[in-house]
Amino acid sequence: MRRVLIFSVVALMCLGCTNREQEKAQVEEAARGYLEAVGNYRFDEAVPYSSQQTVEKTLDVFNRLMKFTDTAYVSSNTPAEITITGAKVLSRNTAVAYYHKHTPITEQDDSVTVVKEDGRWLVDDRVQEPVILNYLEGHPTVVNLADTVGK
Repeated sequence: MRRVLIFSVVALMCLGCTNREQEKAQVEEAARGYLEAVGNYRFDEAVPYSSQQTVEKTLDVFNRLMKFTDTAYVSSNTPAEITITGAKVLSRNTAVAYYHKHTPITEQDDSVTVVKEDGRWLVDDRVQEPVILNYLEGHPTVVNLADTVGK
């Protein structure tokens, strides 16, 4: 009886480890898909990896800003190579993914928040309102979102 109990406990622990590894892999997949699309200025391709808030508050704004972006700069700053350097599931619904981004112009180490919505891990990367830095132009200028939304 004691052996059955020990075996059951070990089996449950292994199932928990497997589930955590699956969750971590899903977090990394969502982060990679989102970051590769955004890093290469293909914002529509980031939608399947994005939370609804990210689509509404970040990707829509980035798409609007692209109208005013220097296309020569975009061409010179692609392709972006994204390497997921780690991920940590913080709770049942929240995780963080760490990454390294390399482009012909920049190197960046950062992280992105990933949340679970309707059973799927999605990036939750909202821009700060009412202003954001206009990184699309490569210059740290402030853009007022009120000036770009709805145009």
